[in-house]
Amino acid sequence: MASIFVKRLKKEDRYYVIQTYHDEEYEMIHSGKKPQHWHKCKNKEEADELLPLVQKAEDKGVIYKKPRYAKKKPLHYANTESSNGMKNQELIERYMEKKCRDGEWQARTAYSNRHLAENYIYPYIGDDTVDVVDTPYIQLYYQDLQNHPSIHPRDPENPNISARTIKEIHKILRPAFKYAVQLGVITVNPANEVSLPREKPFKRKQWTLEEVQEALRKCPDRELELIISFMCACVLRSGEILGLRWSDIELSEHDTIGKLNIRSELARLTFEDIRRTGTVIHFQFPNEVPNSKSALFLKEVKTERSDRDNYIPDYVLRRLLIQKAQDEEYKKNYKGAYQDFDLVFHQKNGRPYTDELMTKRFNKYVSFCSLKQVQLYSLRHSGATIQMAVSGNDIKAVQANMGHSTTEMLTRIYLSPVEEHRKEIARQLDAVVFEPLEAEKAHKAAEQDRNKQITPDSFWSLLQSLSEDQQKELFQKLESLTANPSNIDDDPLKNDAK
Repeated sequence: MASIFVKRLKKEDRYYVIQTYHDEEYEMIHSGKKPQHWHKCKNKEEADELLPLVQKAEDKGVIYKKPRYAKKKPLHYANTESSNGMKNQELIERYMEKKCRDGEWQARTAYSNRHLAENYIYPYIGDDTVDVVDTPYIQLYYQDLQNHPSIHPRDPENPNISARTIKEIHKILRPAFKYAVQLGVITVNPANEVSLPREKPFKRKQWTLEEVQEALRKCPDRELELIISFMCACVLRSGEILGLRWSDIELSEHDTIGKLNIRSELARLTFEDIRRTGTVIHFQFPNEVPNSKSALFLKEVKTERSDRDNYIPDYVLRRLLIQKAQDEEYKKNYKGAYQDFDLVFHQKNGRPYTDELMTKRFNKYVSFCSLKQVQLYSLRHSGATIQMAVSGNDIKAVQANMGHSTTEMLTRIYLSPVEEHRKEIARQLDAVVFEPLEAEKAHKAAEQDRNKQITPDSFWSLLQSLSEDQQKELFQKLESLTANPSNIDDDPLKNDAK
């Protein structure tokens, strides 16, 4: 049932019309809860006017979309008819089919890009023909997108389509129009010279070494403690650690360091996307919901370099043995209800954790222990920073552990400066640059003082600046020096002073 929501702010009230809709995959993940779409309104009158339209769309089972904007096509295309008739939607669908057919996209990538196209490209420019698209046309389209609501807004303060989403849309349109050039539909790629809206810089919060240690000390959940240790020690992605199997772990009788074979990751995929992309599937978990279009799979890892072997510290290995004993307890307690998939981390009945379930569990623990608020995936960032510190900045070793093809991603996205190392740089600058300079200046000043001679004029000026008592004291010392010449020092500087 569509409804109006009012957000009370100090300066003004903000109005939204909230629509619920059906999304099978979302409802499976969130225990039957239906997703919502928030339509932002300028005022109460607009919200009242929009409510029946949204309700009508909800009754039909579709998401309400505001009427498309009236595009102003460039003047030189105003009276030009299409010469080939290929529409933008047809071009993008052919381009996506080619990427899937050539094996360049895995199922998750295909699903994400299809979702972007169906929600943000086809409803706006899908019906226009390819040959009327030029750079100003795309520029206008990107500018206008920012005035429309996002399908899944992450920020209630700004539910419109973000600059980040537009950047992802551009990653589809630019190569799609390049493909159109290859097909001979157009001669120049119109997306090459488009300026993207400025994206707000995003820096993921992460724990320092001390904060990781604090989290491990406070953690009352043995399995969650092991997951935190694993993500920091082996810098795994969420899907890689949730899809970890006992058969992937190698234990050595002669070494306290274990070996981890990372060959697959857990992901929810649709059967259609798997068919289109040819994504390699290692195992399919049985569906709890019959006739579902998607399922949980153990699939091939994200990239070729993600297929790697990492080493496991002794601390983590010993806790893995405790986890293995806990698995045996679960098997005894649940008996026939236990589903043995050889997973290291799983629910009590043996079924895998989804990323959403584990994230909710981690967030609850962080709040309960009053720790710094970070996301579960941030542990991979923390692990990368800690490994750089303990390895003496061996960036190639950390890159191999992360599963990246280049160091650029590691340095630009994952690594965070260690404050103690920055302080040490300041100390080293003192020792190497500034302290020798200061010593040199002090030595020169001493030399200049040594070369100074007291003249009668300077002595007379000094004498006049002294008080009467100081003058008497000075005369007494001069008389004693005259009576005992042996008290005069060999140092010429001290002699001059005396």
